[in-house]
Amino acid sequence: MAVLIVSAIFALVMIGLSIRANARFRQERKLPMQWRLSR
Repeated sequence: MAVLIVSAIFALVMIGLSIRANARFRQERKLPMQWRLSR
């Protein structure tokens, strides 16, 4: 049961980070390949 809760929280955090990163990249207009390499 705890594993399901941890995995759900992890998934929500990853979704939130990706949404925030997409919004930031829309403003900065950086290259997607450069972002993938630097990650």
